[in-house]
Amino acid sequence: MAQKKFDFQKQLDQLEKITEELSEGELPLEGAIDKYARGIKTFKACSDYLSAAEKKVTKMTQGLDGTPHQELFEDQDSFDGSDVKE
Repeated sequence: MAQKKFDFQKQLDQLEKITEELSEGELPLEGAIDKYARGIKTFKACSDYLSAAEKKVTKMTQGLDGTPHQELFEDQDSFDGSDVKE
């Protein structure tokens, strides 16, 4: 089974929707708790995705001779967001 690619924008939109629903205060307690738990999970997945993306960005460092050069972060693992339900 092929892994599904993490869609950051879709997850961010979902998080915004969850936040709005919770802010309205219309959900029964159990529904609000479920939404909150899903929101926390979605937030963590988005945060992990951003952290992984940040690690892929090159950073500028200064060489021994004082000249700048680019160096890739060593951890190049991709985040797949597989723990987030759509």
